[in-house]
Amino acid sequence: MRETGFEDVRCDLEQRTVLPDQPLDFVTTVCLGQHLEALPLALREPFARAVVEACGAPLVLDYRRLNIAATRPSRA
Repeated sequence: MRETGFEDVRCDLEQRTVLPDQPLDFVTTVCLGQHLEALPLALREPFARAVVEACGAPLVLDYRRLNIAATRPSRA
């Protein structure tokens, strides 16, 4: 990011555990985007439901979140 002109670049990893209230919505929007895009529309929801079901209830996701912050210099 610095090489492209950003300043005050900060990156860190944060361990997160998530128990989504709406597991299907969460998995569909956060986890499976690229996988669902590769499927025909008619298969997307059944696939996402099968993933949620295979994960068991309650759905608990442990992951590392990459946080990135930077400032773009103002153009005067």
